[in-house]
Amino acid sequence: MTPTFLEVSGRQVGKTHDLEQAAIGHIKRGGVAIIVAGEGLTDRIRRRVPDAMVIEYGTHTDQALLEQVSAMEQVRWFFDEFDWYQAVPVVPGGYYCTTARFIRSENADPNGDTLLTLANELRAPTCQRSCPLEVEKFYPPAERDLLLRGKYQEVAT
Repeated sequence: MTPTFLEVSGRQVGKTHDLEQAAIGHIKRGGVAIIVAGEGLTDRIRRRVPDAMVIEYGTHTDQALLEQVSAMEQVRWFFDEFDWYQAVPVVPGGYYCTTARFIRSENADPNGDTLLTLANELRAPTCQRSCPLEVEKFYPPAERDLLLRGKYQEVAT
């Protein structure tokens, strides 16, 4: 089984592009890619990854769909900007990328929090990238750790 992938990074670092490339690679190896994305991105992703099944958030929570798909072999789920949506399932072998919606406290309960659940299971995100420094001037200092540097949880020092 493909290992679960988790990226928590700043804005505009190429998370969606990398997700699309990972989905294309999975398809080329004979797999089935299901990409879950926000309403504004689905058409663009469909054009870039035409052989993938691209669905909007909300559709993936339909239990009948999940049961049908889970019975299929070689299926990999790809979740774009998942922290901004509710009820995102933790699927073994899934590909998850997001900019965190908020910074969690150090001892936050991961129950019901997909990002923290994945980070705890994997012991840390698989990948974290920061937005280019030139972009910082467009964001208030209080938002830079969250939106530009991919910070998602307070850490004791």
